[in-house]
This record gives sequence, C-alpha cells and structure tokens, in this order.
Amino acid sequence: MTKIYFAAPRTKKKELCGIVSAYFKGYTLLKATGVWEDILEPSWVLELIDANEKAVTAFSETIKRMFGQDCVLVVNIP
Repeated sequence: MTKIYFAAPRTKKKELCGIVSAYFKGYTLLKATGVWEDILEPSWVLELIDANEKAVTAFSETIKRMFGQDCVLVVNIP
C-alpha cells in the first residue's frame, strides 16, 4: 500500500478526484487536517494498492506544482 499526504487548500473532493483519476484507476481519498510549523492546513490522504512508482512520482510533482507545496509525503507500507 502507498499513502500520499498532501495539502490542497480550497480544493473540493470532486476536483481532486479528476486529478487523481488521471494517474490511478482505483484509490481512496480522505480529507484530513495537516499541521506544518504549528499552522493547520486542509489536507488529503490518498491510499493506493499496487501503485506504479512512476505514477506516484508524477502525481506528487503535479500536486506540488498545482498547490505550491514544497513537498508531498509518500509512505510505502509493505
């Protein structure tokens, strides 16, 4: 399983699903609250089974660029 944690301020789930679906056929998208340097920010957790590493990297770069993020957290769980 791969989990991707990212901030996407002022973004609706339907809009994000359109972005995610361009990279992955099936997934779970969960709304979350992230904290960076004591500041709360609207965030998302994307859960994937058997994700392609190239697609994960491409998606992460897209999210960073679209939402002006310095980083996206990707966790691979064996």
